[in-house]
This record gives sequence, structure tokens and C-alpha cells, in this order.
Amino acid sequence: MAVYLHNRSPSKPLRGITPYERLRGHPPDLSHLRVPGCRAWVFIPKEKRANKFSKRAEECRLIGYDRDTKIYMLYRVQSQKIVRSTDVVFDEGPLL
Repeated sequence: MAVYLHNRSPSKPLRGITPYERLRGHPPDLSHLRVPGCRAWVFIPKEKRANKFSKRAEECRLIGYDRDTKIYMLYRVQSQKIVRSTDVVFDEGPLL
């Protein structure tokens, strides 16, 4: 995540433009950025649920972003696995 954010931040040697903009010719879209480590809820598809009463989302923590797409990389708290998803709801408030 650190490199991802660094490449999208203004750089003094590049006279205030970002490395991303220098490479691609246009400024980066930053609308998808979230608070690192924040609580997130990842949607569980219907075909992966046991029945209609199974939970529809699993708690995760944001750990990064995919390199070229707006896919979030998340750490599943309960199963201790890393997942990639776009179907995410974020809770950027303080962790309790």
C-alpha cells in the first residue's frame, strides 16, 4: 500500500506531479482510496453461502489496492486469509 500511495503523491524531483501522471500522462483517480487498516465488510456471493440464513458479509481489514484496477485487497479476520474484492462496505471510524 505504501508504494501504491507514494506513486500517486506529488514528487519534488518531478516538480509537483505524481510518478503515476509522469508514466501515464494523466493524473490518478483517488476517489477509491480508504483509511488503511479500516474495518470493511466483504459481500459473500449467494452460491458460497450454505443457506438463506447464512451471513451475507464477512469482516475484514483493508491492507491494500490492486495495481491497475480498483480492486481492494483485504485480510479476512475470522478465516485469516487475504481476499480481493470490489463488493466492499467500509467503516472508516475508530476501531472498537
